[in-house]
Amino acid sequence: MGPVDGNPHVYDNVFKTMSIRVPKWNIPMVNEFFGTHYSMEDEVEYLYNVETSIFNSFRIKDRLPDSKFKVGDRRYHLECESNPNGDIAIRLFEYDWMDAVNFVEREEAGSYVVRVQNSALLYLRSNENTPEQFTYKLVLPGGEEAVYRVPIIKNPDYSLKEIFEKQLYMMLPYYILKYEPKPEETEDSIENEKEKAEAEDRMKELLGGDLEAIEKELNRQVKEHILREYDKVLLLQLMWDVSKQAFVKRTAMKGRVDEFMGGQVLEYAWETEYRRQLEEAEDEGRREGELKGRTIGSIEGANRKIISLICRKLAKNKSVGMIAEELEEDDIEYIQRICEVAEKYAPDYDADRIYGELYPESEAE
Repeated sequence: MGPVDGNPHVYDNVFKTMSIRVPKWNIPMVNEFFGTHYSMEDEVEYLYNVETSIFNSFRIKDRLPDSKFKVGDRRYHLECESNPNGDIAIRLFEYDWMDAVNFVEREEAGSYVVRVQNSALLYLRSNENTPEQFTYKLVLPGGEEAVYRVPIIKNPDYSLKEIFEKQLYMMLPYYILKYEPKPEETEDSIENEKEKAEAEDRMKELLGGDLEAIEKELNRQVKEHILREYDKVLLLQLMWDVSKQAFVKRTAMKGRVDEFMGGQVLEYAWETEYRRQLEEAEDEGRREGELKGRTIGSIEGANRKIISLICRKLAKNKSVGMIAEELEEDDIEYIQRICEVAEKYAPDYDADRIYGELYPESEAE
C-alpha cells in the first residue's frame, strides 16, 4: 500500500483491504452487529460492486460500498465512517436500495419481492450526538408503513481486550484514533508546558502501552494458530496506514509512530512474503496441472482470455464462486485474485489494464 499522508479516504481503503484479503474477518463483525452466531468457518461470498440501471440517479455514483458479501442466503453490507456528523445515513439508504433493485425476485405474474440487504455501520469516531442506530420509515402508497433499522457500533467504545476476545480484527487498525490530536491541534498550536506534557504522556501511553500490548497479543494468537503471520503483519501495516493520516498535522508524533510501526512491519517484508507464498502455490499448481496453463508465466493469450471472461461476468454482478463454477475453475484463489484487481477498474473493467497490473513483467517485456 502506498503513502497515505493527507488522504482522507485511507480509512475506507483500510476497511476494504481487510474485507477482501481476509473475508472471514467480516464474520465477527456481523455477529457483533446483528447478534448472529456464525462460525469463522462459515463461507463468506464476497459480492463485487457493479453499476446498476438506477446508479446514475443516486448521489453516491462516484463511491462504492466498503464491504458487500453473503453468508448463507443473507446479503450483508458493512460500512465504516470517520465523520460522526456526516451524511452517511442517506448514503446507506441509497446503497440499500441500489442493492435491492439488483435482487428483485419475481414470484408470479405481476408480483415481485424486494429484499433489503442487512446493512450496518461502524463509526470510527463518535460524540454525544452519535446515534445507536438508524431507523428508516417507508411510507408506502395507500399509507402503509414499513420500518427497517441499521445497527451501529462505535469503535471508541471497545477496549483492546474486547476487540481481541470477540475477534473484531477489522476494528483494530482504528484503535490508534484514540490518540489522534484534536482537529485544531498542530505542532505550533501547543504553546504551554502543560499541553506539551499531556501530549508527551499520550504518546508514551501509545508507544509504551497499547502498541506493545497489541503486538504481544498478535504474536500470541499467531503462536496459537488463531491468526496467520500474514494476518498479523497485515493488521500492523494497516494500523500504520491509519496512523499516518491520524497524525498528519503532528509531524513529530507521526515520526515516532512511524519509527515504531515501521520497525514491526518492515522486519517481515510482508508483501514480499505474501507474493512468495503465492508464487510457491502457483509453482505447485503448475506441477500438478491444476491451473491448466493460466497461472503467472503461462501463455499470454490464455491469461488475457480468462481475464476478459471474468470481467464480463463481474459486469453481470456474479460472485467469485459463481464465476469459478461457470468457468469450471477449481482454483478459486486464482479467480479471487483477478476479481480483486478488476474491482479497481469497475464498472468499465478494462481487461488490458487489469492484465498489466496482474502481470507487470509481461507488460515490461
